[in-house]
Amino acid sequence: MGMFTDELVALGLMIDHPVESVEFRLSKTSRSMAALSMENVQAFSYEMDNVIRYMHPAVKEMIVRNAGSLLDTLRVLNVETKAGFRGATGSGNTIDFSISRAADYLDPDGATTTTYRRSWKRYISALSIASGLITGTGGTSADWSLSEEQAALLMGFINRADIAPKSSAVQITYNSDPMNYQMLNFELRAVTEQNIVVHELKEAAMIAPEQSIKVEVRYDDVGYDYLEPVIVLFKQSIDMRTM
Repeated sequence: MGMFTDELVALGLMIDHPVESVEFRLSKTSRSMAALSMENVQAFSYEMDNVIRYMHPAVKEMIVRNAGSLLDTLRVLNVETKAGFRGATGSGNTIDFSISRAADYLDPDGATTTTYRRSWKRYISALSIASGLITGTGGTSADWSLSEEQAALLMGFINRADIAPKSSAVQITYNSDPMNYQMLNFELRAVTEQNIVVHELKEAAMIAPEQSIKVEVRYDDVGYDYLEPVIVLFKQSIDMRTM
């Protein structure tokens, strides 16, 4: 077994799951979680272990520590899709997942509101609090809204250590309700062998179907910054047939 599977077993979650509810501690709301068979849980854990096997060790550990929350996110989406998890072999309404990339989001500094990011590299021209780190609307609009057939979990952030990070804090807003900001404190973080610094959120941020989220970043210096969120995005298989 892999690290992700081991964590689910240790948490006692490698079982058949009945219908339950989960509390969103950050947004102080709750959502229903669909039943999920142990077969589905095993398929999910097997595929996640394959995806993270050769990933950066610190990011891998972050994903493993959030195994329970990731399973909750999958089950929240399954309320809408009602088809369970099938991963890479799925079709139709069955659920699959991906680790999000820069190109999944529109560029807040793009020439048009339909320009997608090419990387997480962003030039900061002034000390500021800026929106648009993750956005599905482009331009100056900062909200990332998920459809009825999507759910996601934001677990933390990474940044390059060889170029001094310009980002110092983040604040998450759920559906216009701002949460407490969190300091990134990259200057206090241990630099990994791969020359990055890592910040894991105090509480992972689950974005449920038809929910929106905004991530604002405080920049305390000018120059290039490489702040990258660590997000697992769940979708229907039918929506993962076009790259």
